[in-house]
Amino acid sequence: MKQIIISLLFLGLISGFTQPTSVKYPVVIKFQSICCGVPDDAPLNEMIKKFKKQYKIKTLIATRIGPMGKEGEYYLAFSLKGLTAKQKLNFKKKIRSLVPTMKDNGVAALEENISINAADLPSRATSTTVNF
Repeated sequence: MKQIIISLLFLGLISGFTQPTSVKYPVVIKFQSICCGVPDDAPLNEMIKKFKKQYKIKTLIATRIGPMGKEGEYYLAFSLKGLTAKQKLNFKKKIRSLVPTMKDNGVAALEENISINAADLPSRATSTTVNF
């Protein structure tokens, strides 16, 4: 009986390690390549700088996930933690109007309220925190 309980506990621990970890983000910008690299993120950086100044925000944090492909593709995922509901709405509004204009070299695409599952990412992809 002890052996069965220990085996079940061990299997439970192993299955806990193999469960995919998924994180939901309210805003994800996907920097994609068409042939020659990804779009420049300078317009995004400028927009965030102005947004922070307007709302007197010290730091806005995102997670950079990549590489997603061979030409520098990556995701920039924003949790928007620490922002008020009004700030979140305004940030999303500004991002919605900015992202379609980011077309040099590649394209930027916006996805909202998506879950990113670590098991679905390329094996070489890593996550790093970006402080704006």
